[in-house]
Amino acid sequence: MNLPSIVLNYVSAKGIWNDVKSGISVTRKKPLSQEEALKQLKERLPQLLFNFSWGVIGFFGSDELTLRNELGLVISLGTSDRKILLREACSYIEEILNYSKIQNVDILDILKNHPDVYNKFKIARTLCCLYSKISNDSPISKEEVVELCNLILMEAREDIFYQVLVRLKEYLESHNFEVPEELIKALERFSKPKEIDYWEEYQKTLKEFEEKGEKFHEKAKREWELVKNGKAEDPVGSIQDIIWNLSEAVVYNFAMRKFKPVKEAYEIFLKAYEFAKENNLFKTKLSEDIWLGKLKRVNLKWGNDIRWYEDYRVISNRIIRLTRIAEFMMWKRRIPEFLYANPYINLGRDYEHNDPPLWALTKALMMILDHNRSKGTLSTLELQEEVLDYALRLNLLWPEDVKVLECKDGKCIVFRGEISEDGLQGFKKYPFDADVVFYRGKDTVIGYSRMRKLGYVCGKDGVDELIREALRPHEKA
Repeated sequence: MNLPSIVLNYVSAKGIWNDVKSGISVTRKKPLSQEEALKQLKERLPQLLFNFSWGVIGFFGSDELTLRNELGLVISLGTSDRKILLREACSYIEEILNYSKIQNVDILDILKNHPDVYNKFKIARTLCCLYSKISNDSPISKEEVVELCNLILMEAREDIFYQVLVRLKEYLESHNFEVPEELIKALERFSKPKEIDYWEEYQKTLKEFEEKGEKFHEKAKREWELVKNGKAEDPVGSIQDIIWNLSEAVVYNFAMRKFKPVKEAYEIFLKAYEFAKENNLFKTKLSEDIWLGKLKRVNLKWGNDIRWYEDYRVISNRIIRLTRIAEFMMWKRRIPEFLYANPYINLGRDYEHNDPPLWALTKALMMILDHNRSKGTLSTLELQEEVLDYALRLNLLWPEDVKVLECKDGKCIVFRGEISEDGLQGFKKYPFDADVVFYRGKDTVIGYSRMRKLGYVCGKDGVDELIREALRPHEKA
């Protein structure tokens, strides 16, 4: 079962459970007699426990980034915080157990005719127990881990169970607990994920940026020629298409440092706006603001003409509404600070983890911060660290050598080499996936790719000494 299906069934189960415990008919939404309510409880228990158990399994096994980027899931669940979701799912199972006990209903007797539900239920109860210990940093016994492995190996080889075992292994390793041999063997029973050639994937990404930038730019130019020469069948629709395609083109061309087409895109933007205005193509003042009003409030070529406190929020909101990032690219590199939030949040998190525009935005932001730094304008440590975080996870961080990035309130160092965890005393380890791992200490964070042997460290004090201690001896020279 995939995560969207798990979430859909979980949310449905919450509504059903509220009706069942309130003595209301799930189908007719009318109050039931005591006898009818008890009958409904017995009938619905397998479904409820099945869906809540899958919820525990899904929330334990999924990574937080998937939850956060799946906008539909977040809307349904109300949060992307795995800790909150796991606690909630476990509490629903306990609530059902307690309520059934009060009603003298034997859950195990009911589930004996539903072996698939029973096994998911046992896995979920075990995970809830383990998660409770994880939350309290309590030791986990070998017997508990072995029991979980045996239960999971009774299931079909679904990826979510593999992820559950991976997360448990990562937790044990990060807290220096013993990783039982049974857990390693259980993981080996699943089909191994295909190894990734990160350098090849990086080159594919750059090629895709280049191809998309050229495609969208040329498409916009062809459409503009039709409009300019009076050959467009629908000038209003054509201008909208021109704006859309130029916005896409600028994202990729900017990320690839192809500034000539970026400049040409800006010129076409202005011409399209003037054409629409001269030919009265704006149906209302509102449509003008939503479509092209940004060109009236900020000159993209000279972004520092903005009246800061008066205009920033208006411009930010317009960019969010338009859900395009091209305009942001054009003026962010010339404006020292983004006053009203970090760039990812301010764009409304429109992009999935595997959506190329997010990758292009991240690569462009790296360039923008470097440009500002070369002019003596430093970003905050928080913003620099977030951009590096995305760059590492999206496979866009490829330093040729050690690089020091000064910030207003500290510094970041991008490095190549192999980390020795012996030099990271006092840091907590947070594995993100099979490749990326984070180490967090007081006022300091390290992001590291185990496959690519590169990463970054950001902190307020002692960053140079820390990275010297953390890199293995043969990499220090």
